[in-house]
Amino acid sequence: MPYPGTNTWTLQIDLSGNTMVTALEKPFANFGGDPDAPFDEGVLIWDIADPVNPKQLSHYRTGGNGTHRNLYPGGRYVHLAAGMPG
Repeated sequence: MPYPGTNTWTLQIDLSGNTMVTALEKPFANFGGDPDAPFDEGVLIWDIADPVNPKQLSHYRTGGNGTHRNLYPGGRYVHLAAGMPG
């Protein structure tokens, strides 16, 4: 799977059924992140019915620094802890 970018963390994934949710987050400078470089944020939602060929369904953007400590137990909703702008 393509990596979203060199200045983006994908520390968390959640799986339920044929759906995978990947968190996107700006890395902290003390962990090697570049505070001035672009980054991806929010979550990617994937169809993993064929796990060898996952299909990205959407990219939900939250703004800010991205999401962390998310939960996807299945169903219609993803619970996101999002760093919102401001």
